[in-house]
Amino acid sequence: MLQPVIERVVRESYGRLVAYLASRSRDVQLVEDALSEALIVALKEWPVQGVPDSPEAWLLTVARRRLVDARRKADREEVAWQGVAEMMRSAETVRQEGEFPDERVKLLFVCAHPALDESVRAPLMLSLLFGLTAEEIAGSFLVSSATMGQRLVRAKQRIQGLKLKFDVPEGDRLEERLGSVLDAIYVAYGVSWEEPRESVRGLGEEALQMAEIVVRMFPEEGEGKGLLALILYLKSRDRARRDEWGQYVPLSEQVVDLWDRELILKAENELKSAVRLGKLGRFQWEASIQSVHASRLWTGATDWGSLCVLYDELMHLHCSAGVCVGRAAARGEAFGAREGLRCLAELDEVELQGYQPYWATKGHLLEQAGERDEARNCYQMAIQMAGNEAVREWLRRRLES
Repeated sequence: MLQPVIERVVRESYGRLVAYLASRSRDVQLVEDALSEALIVALKEWPVQGVPDSPEAWLLTVARRRLVDARRKADREEVAWQGVAEMMRSAETVRQEGEFPDERVKLLFVCAHPALDESVRAPLMLSLLFGLTAEEIAGSFLVSSATMGQRLVRAKQRIQGLKLKFDVPEGDRLEERLGSVLDAIYVAYGVSWEEPRESVRGLGEEALQMAEIVVRMFPEEGEGKGLLALILYLKSRDRARRDEWGQYVPLSEQVVDLWDRELILKAENELKSAVRLGKLGRFQWEASIQSVHASRLWTGATDWGSLCVLYDELMHLHCSAGVCVGRAAARGEAFGAREGLRCLAELDEVELQGYQPYWATKGHLLEQAGERDEARNCYQMAIQMAGNEAVREWLRRRLES
C-alpha cells in the first residue's frame, strides 16, 4: 500500500527538490540521478521503517548525500566542490518539517534559456519541475514518447555542456522567457485535467500556484493574467466533469449548477484586468472562449457565434491542433455539421493522426451529418487513443448508440 504514498510524495515534491538542489549544484543530470537513487532507497526502507514525518526532508537528505558522493567520485575541480559544500550548508538550515525554499519559479526561467531550442523549453520544465515522464509530456506536443525522451536528454546535456547559470535573468531578458514558462504551466494543468490518477491530482493545484506567482511577478503582463483566468475557468467545472457514478460528462452536457461561481467570477476579474492592459495574446483569447462557455451559467445557452469569432482571432495567434479542432467544433454547432467537417478537412490529417480530440470531434460531426459508418470509424480511433478510461467509456457509448 506504500506505492501510492510514494507516488504522491514524488509528484508533489519532485519539482521543489530538483529546483532546490539544481540551483546549488548547477548540474541537472546529477541532481536527477541523485533523486532517483533516493527514491530507490525510499522504496526499500519505507515499507520496513514507515513513511517519515517529513518525506521531502528525508528525500532531500538522501539525495544530498548522493550528490556529495558523486562529486567525490568524479573528482571534479575544486570550484565545483565548493559549490556542493555551499549547497550542503544551505540545506542544513532547512527545517525538518519539510519547509523548503521554493526555487521552482527560478528553474522555470532557467529552462527557458535562449540557448535552448524553443521547442524543448516547455517539455524540459514539465520534466524537471512537475515530474512528468516523457510519455506524459509527449501527447501534449503530438510526438512519440521516444522522440520526447530524446529531446529531453539532449536538452539536459546542453544545459550541462554550456554550464548555464541557475540565476533568474533581469529586466527584458526575464520577460523574453515568460512565454515558454506560461506554456509549460498550461500544459501541466492540462495533464492534471485529463488524468484522474491520485498521484497527478496535485499537479493542477501546483500549476495554479505557479500561475498566481507569475501574475505577482509580472502584474503588467496581460498573458500571465490570461493564463490564470483560463485555469480558473477550467477549475470551476471540476465537480461537473464526472457524474455520480464517475462517468465522464462533456462540457455541453454538464449541470451548470455544479460549477463554482466564485472561481468563475475570479476568472472574469482576472480576464478583465488582463484586457485592460491592452496587450492581447493567446491565453487571453483562450480565456475569453472559456468565459463564453461559463456564461451558460446565467443565460442557459451557449453563444456559438461569439465562440466562432473568438476562435478565428485565436487562430491568427496560435494555430495549434487544439485550437483548430475547437474552431471546427464551434462552427459545426453554429452553422451545421457540414461546416465543421469542412473546417476539419482543411487540416493535415497526417499531423493529427495521434490527436484524440480530432477523431472524437470528427466522429461527432459525422454522426450529426448522418454518416454513421464513418463516424463509427472515427470513434474507434478516438477510443484507441484515449488515455482516460472514463473518456473511453463515454466514447464507447457514443459508438454503440
